[in-house]
Amino acid sequence: MCPNLKNMTLVGCKVTGSVVLTICHPRLSNLTIDKGDFIARTVNVVTPQLKNLSIVRYIGRFRVSAPELASLILRGPCPSRFSSTDGFPCLEKALIFIHGIEDLSSLYTSHIINLLEQLHYVKFLSLSMAIIQVLNLSVEIISRQPTPLANLESLTLLPKLNFGYNCKHKRVIVSTELK
Repeated sequence: MCPNLKNMTLVGCKVTGSVVLTICHPRLSNLTIDKGDFIARTVNVVTPQLKNLSIVRYIGRFRVSAPELASLILRGPCPSRFSSTDGFPCLEKALIFIHGIEDLSSLYTSHIINLLEQLHYVKFLSLSMAIIQVLNLSVEIISRQPTPLANLESLTLLPKLNFGYNCKHKRVIVSTELK
C-alpha cells in the first residue's frame, strides 16, 4: 500500500476475473476513472478523505463511500446504478453530463431519478439537456415527489455535444414548473 497516495487516475483499465473492483484508501483525495472496461461490474469506492471524484466514459455500477466528497463529475453514458453509502453530506458541486439516452429515455427514467436522489446535498449542479429531456417526459412521475435537491443554489443546463457529423439540433420543450 502507498500510505501517502492522494491522487489516482485510472485510464483505459480492464478488470478481468472479478465482478467487483474495490478502490479503498484512507488518504486518497482525488480519483479519476476514465474509459474503464468494467461493463457488468461493480466499482466500490471506499475513500473517507475523497474530495473529488470524476467518472468519465464508463458504463457500470458504482457504490461510493466518500463522506468528504465535495465535487462529483459524471460524463458519458448513463451508469446502470450509482449509490452512496453516506449521502455525500459535503457535496458542493456536481456536473452530470449523460448522453445517448434521448432515444431510450423511458428506460433511463429510474436511473436518472436515482442518481439525482444521491445528490441531495449538492449546492451547484450542472446537468446535460439529455437529463432534462428524460425528466420532462416523466413529469407526471416526478411532479408527485418532493425535490431530492433540497440545498440546490444554482442549476446550469449544459447543451448537447456537437461532434460535427450527423447532428440534428432538436428543440427541447421543458416543463415550466420548478419545485
